[in-house]
Amino acid sequence: MICERESFQKVSPPETHNAAKSEKIDVSDKIIWVAEDDDGLRKLDARILAISGFTKVRTFSNGAEVLDAYQNTPENGLPDLIATDLDMPVLGGKQMIVMLRDTDNPKPPLFVVKSGQITPERVEELQALGVTQILEKPYPIKDFAETITNALKNGHGDQPSVM
Repeated sequence: MICERESFQKVSPPETHNAAKSEKIDVSDKIIWVAEDDDGLRKLDARILAISGFTKVRTFSNGAEVLDAYQNTPENGLPDLIATDLDMPVLGGKQMIVMLRDTDNPKPPLFVVKSGQITPERVEELQALGVTQILEKPYPIKDFAETITNALKNGHGDQPSVM
């Protein structure tokens, strides 16, 4: 479902980017944390990332677990990117992002949000929070790793891309 998102560009798969954007990045050294309350999807996302060359993947079942790990992880072990479900019990993705943005980390992680309920209002909220990309559920399996890779390539942009 694509809501009226004229200001947001759909991200093309890496092979269709222009030459500057299609440069490969070494994803094996990138630290990725995945927060997803659905056990099956959490395991699937971790497996997709492993198959795609990501070797430093850690999974969590809610935002509270991510916050706890973030506070107890040395700076060199903090994530480059957190892919989070938006609606989770205990602590949802939006609240987690707000709390992590308030930390004094000199290198905040990138955020990719996954949700089955993307509305124009939610896109605006996520944009204000600095979310890098939004992945609408259900998504094709290949789109997850591509979205993570694109987010790492493009870094902190002005607007999140919606896939």
